Amino acid sequence: MTNLRKQSDGTRTTSHELFSLLRSQNVSLNETVFNFGAAGYDIVFPAPQPAHDAMTQSVRETTAVLTGANWEQRWETVPLPAETVTANIAAQAALASTEYQRLRAAEYNLKTTGEQFGMQYDDAKSGTTTWRAWQDEIKARIPKPV
Repeated sequence: MTNLRKQSDGTRTTSHELFSLLRSQNVSLNETVFNFGAAGYDIVFPAPQPAHDAMTQSVRETTAVLTGANWEQRWETVPLPAETVTANIAAQAALASTEYQRLRAAEYNLKTTGEQFGMQYDDAKSGTTTWRAWQDEIKARIPKPV
């Protein structure tokens, strides 16, 4: 899908939208050799979005800019509303407060349930604490936040 700019008024569309419009008007066309310029459209070449802080900013597309012979896509970084920033910060804090649980679960899952039951059985049978020591080592390495 190609981004397009209408030459007459600068409005944006896509090749898909343009072809759908032309088909609805019963215009026969071959998309592989379609001449956008003759149809009154310029191709807008894509540009990467700028780096931004997703917690406090968003990115939106602005008016394409003519650079040399090509139109290029442009972006701008805009601040998010205060309520959204507050909600993002609260969500990040909630996620961070349970991060240790996800990290521990990943460690626990390195051994299958059967392996863990086997460790517990062996510990009970021989009076050792291998399974408990393994659990304690993970908990010491990934402490619960206070």
